Amino acid sequence: MGWFKALASTGKSVLKTVGDGARTVKTVAGNVDKATGGLAGKAYSAVKDYHPVAGKVLGAVEKGVNAAEKFSGLGIKAIELAERGTKIQNIGDASRALSDGKKLRSDFRRKG
Repeated sequence: MGWFKALASTGKSVLKTVGDGARTVKTVAGNVDKATGGLAGKAYSAVKDYHPVAGKVLGAVEKGVNAAEKFSGLGIKAIELAERGTKIQNIGDASRALSDGKKLRSDFRRKG
């Protein structure tokens, strides 16, 4: 079971780093836009809307950053649920894990 703990720990660490990175990108972009008085955001929107290739690339990057931010937290919760699943001792533990799993599935569908 040691390999599972190592894999879970690495997975959580990677997902946390991805989520933190996505939030940092958004924060920096917001700060740049604020520092330029909104001009950076207008320029970004203009390029995205009017240049076909750059618009597609920027749109894809934006979707990727948004997805990383949304789903990294859910991934961490899923790994923690799996870790709990390895420690189930009785029907009560199993019932709570199942309930939490259903809630996680619902959260995933809502965010997706």
